[in-house]
Amino acid sequence: MNGLGQLIRRDCKLFFKDKGLFFSSLISPLILLVLYATFLGRIYRDSFTSALPEGLSFNPALLDATVAGQLISSLLAVCCVTVAVCANLPYYITSPIVMKLLGDRLPIQNLTVMVQKEAADRLAAARRLSDLLAVQRGILDNISDSVVIFSPNLKLKSYNVAFLRLWGLGAAELDASPYLRELLDLLKPKLPELEDWNTFREDMLKHITSCTPFTLKLRSKQRIMVTPVILADTSLMITYHKE
Repeated sequence: MNGLGQLIRRDCKLFFKDKGLFFSSLISPLILLVLYATFLGRIYRDSFTSALPEGLSFNPALLDATVAGQLISSLLAVCCVTVAVCANLPYYITSPIVMKLLGDRLPIQNLTVMVQKEAADRLAAARRLSDLLAVQRGILDNISDSVVIFSPNLKLKSYNVAFLRLWGLGAAELDASPYLRELLDLLKPKLPELEDWNTFREDMLKHITSCTPFTLKLRSKQRIMVTPVILADTSLMITYHKE
């Protein structure tokens, strides 16, 4: 019980710490109470009464309790609720739980977890990679040529706006991270009609994976120079330059 009392006192101090947030959190409940006193309570009673079978007699106090329960649930739904999470997470479930807590937009005020050093290093590396990709994406979007970058397993990991414009693609199609062969299929509508698309696609794939530059001719008669390059981290970058 002593531990529970300390937890309650801690939550109360945290709740009343920000006076402005505390008073602003009372606005919605006060509005709801005014609406209930003026007409909302009567509407609740009428709706419950109309749903009951004709001739059914009941204690009015039961109806009042039901309406009051509806009001309390509404108040709880709009009141400011502070949630704190404190946990010691096992190594093999650290990432799923942390990502779940952060991704579900829960009303968490404080999140404190203890994890193994290897799990903490992995999370920190993921954050650094995310920041690096954001910087890389910003640089790519300022390049006039169309650029796509594939991971070593030939799965798309980055692209720029110029590539979307050149091939008339939507961001959703590329955000699905298609493989190189799948991406080449997305380019087909912009290329001339071919008798054997599969052979042509495999020929492009061979040139790209061997880092051999080649030229494409679009349906618009525009010629594109395709230059594949292996980067320092073994990623594959393909540049499409209009001749």
